[in-house]
Amino acid sequence: VDLKNDKLKTIEEHYDNQRKLNVYNYKDTDSLGLLKGQNQRTEINDFSEGYAYMINHQSATCRIALISEGDFNFVYEKDSGTTVRMQSPAEFFKENNATWVYGGVKPVRGMDCDTWVGRGWDSSYNDYVIMEWAFALTTYSGFGGGDSFNPSQIPVTFRLWPPNYDGQMGVDYEYNAFYFSQNEPRVANLDISLCFKDADRVNIRFRLAGNYTSAIYNDVDKFKTALMDSVQLSLGISQLRVSNIQLYKNPTYVSVSFDLLDKPTFQGDTKGVGQNSLSNAISLISSSALENTFQIDVAVGINVVLMKPMDNYRVLLFSNGTCFGDCDN
Repeated sequence: VDLKNDKLKTIEEHYDNQRKLNVYNYKDTDSLGLLKGQNQRTEINDFSEGYAYMINHQSATCRIALISEGDFNFVYEKDSGTTVRMQSPAEFFKENNATWVYGGVKPVRGMDCDTWVGRGWDSSYNDYVIMEWAFALTTYSGFGGGDSFNPSQIPVTFRLWPPNYDGQMGVDYEYNAFYFSQNEPRVANLDISLCFKDADRVNIRFRLAGNYTSAIYNDVDKFKTALMDSVQLSLGISQLRVSNIQLYKNPTYVSVSFDLLDKPTFQGDTKGVGQNSLSNAISLISSSALENTFQIDVAVGINVVLMKPMDNYRVLLFSNGTCFGDCDN
C-alpha cells in the first residue's frame, strides 16, 4: 500500500542470491482501485550481466534497460555512481545499517506477531527512516501458502515512515505479506525471449539416453533449471539466455531442445562483466559437444544424476542447419 500516493498494488518478489536474479511480478489496480486478476508486468533484474528486462504481458512488449534504470532496488558499488550490485539478504530485508529494538507481541491481521522497530538508511529517500517488521510467532502455522511447514518466523507486515518523522505523520508504505516460501526460486519459469528478435537466437537440440527419463520427469522444472545452470557454467552467460526448453519423450531417448539467446546490444551496469555473444557461445557449446564435456547435473532426492548426450548421438543440431558431433549417426 503506497499511502503517500494513495495507491494499492501487489508485488511478487523472488530473490535468488545464487544466480544473482531479482524478479518482480506485479498487478495494477483498475479505475475502482481493485486489483486486476493477472500479472500485468514483470521486471527481471539480472545482476550476472547487468540488465533489467521489463516485460508488459498485456501488450506483449519488452524493454531492456540498465538495472539502474529499472523500477526496483539495487545498490551502487562502493565509490561508484554507475556500477550496481545486488542487495545482500540483509539489505533486501532492510536490516543493513539499521538499529532495531523489540516492540513486543502485537496482533497484526488477526495474528499474534513479534514486532521490531528500527531506524536505518533508505537509499530511495537518501535519508534515515523509521521501519517496523511484524513476524508471525513460531507457533503459528496457518499462513496462506508457502512451505507446508516453516520453523522460521514468517514476515507478515513491513511499514515505513518518512524521514523526519514527528510522531504525527502516517506511514508512507505498508507491505502486507500473503505468501512466503524459502524454497529455491524456479528459474525455469523465467522467459525473456520476447525481448529478442528471431535473428538474435538459435535453436539447439540433443538427445539424452532413455535411462535418464525417470530422473528428468521426476521434476521437469528442476531438470530445466539444471540445464540452464549447465549452459551458464559452460558458456559463461546468464541462465536467462537459455529459453523455450522443450522435451520430447521416446522409448529409447529424450530429445531436448532450447533457444540460445544473444546478448543485448549495449554493456550492462554490473562490475567486471563480459558477456559472450551468440556466435561465441555457439562455438563454446559446439566444442563441448565434440569433446564430450557438456553435462547436466540434476538433483533427484539426495542424489545427483550426471547426464551427458548419448554416446552414439553426441550431437548438437542448430536451427541454422549446422550440426556438430557424430552427425552421420
